[in-house]
Amino acid sequence: MATRAKKRPKRKKEELRQQQLKKYRKLNSGTSSPPSEGAADSPHPSSAVAQVRNGDSVRVREGVLCPDYESLSLTGWQGRVFESETGDDGKLLVGIHWDSLTLKQIPVQYIARSEEEGLGWTEMYLHFDDIEPAEQRDTDQDAKQVAEEMLRKLYWLGEGKQGERIFVVIANVDTDNEMECFEAWAAHLKKTLKFPFDAEVSESQDKWALDYGDRLTVTGFNRFIDNSYGILGEVDKGEERYTFPLCDLTVVQKKSPNHTPVQDYCVWFANR
Repeated sequence: MATRAKKRPKRKKEELRQQQLKKYRKLNSGTSSPPSEGAADSPHPSSAVAQVRNGDSVRVREGVLCPDYESLSLTGWQGRVFESETGDDGKLLVGIHWDSLTLKQIPVQYIARSEEEGLGWTEMYLHFDDIEPAEQRDTDQDAKQVAEEMLRKLYWLGEGKQGERIFVVIANVDTDNEMECFEAWAAHLKKTLKFPFDAEVSESQDKWALDYGDRLTVTGFNRFIDNSYGILGEVDKGEERYTFPLCDLTVVQKKSPNHTPVQDYCVWFANR
């Protein structure tokens, strides 16, 4: 069974912001992404400030890469301006809170790396000439709700590769709504698993007519999801057909492509 990652001590939001701004000033001073094709030269900071205000919706231009994760393209990422300051190179740095649509598409690997380095991933500082005006797609409250929901799931990122896989499955659902989580897992597993496959009962329950260690053949999922036991598998034991919770099954063949997805679900179920 997985254990939840230990949370680091909380740091003041302003302290984190100043650390991030300092880092982006350094990174952007000489390693900024090349200007996108057709982009105008960066205006003088004073004129740029006049063109960008807190609360403005902006979008990242074509070809811009993440300053501290250069394999990550920021093209099309969108959010709202919350701050603008002149960097050490004399160019204007703009602080952007990502909107809810962008937050949902941020790669897990980038979030995990940001968490490890103590940097925020819900916002970023970019050069003024890396962004352009955009139409607002949501509200501040929408973005905050998505960010808060994602933060509640972040402990999974402390569980290595398995935690990252689990995070991907539940990233866009309300973890307070168990049925929504079960449905997300069911959709994921239906795409991932190949039926039939052999499994073994790893934990028996009085409610179900099977015992620990019983060998079964899983032929598919029941169309109903149990409020307490989650996804139910349709299983054969000899000539008999049963319904049994997937959370209490282990795929017999460890090298089977079905083994890891089922194990991921069982670990999530036990720690949800």
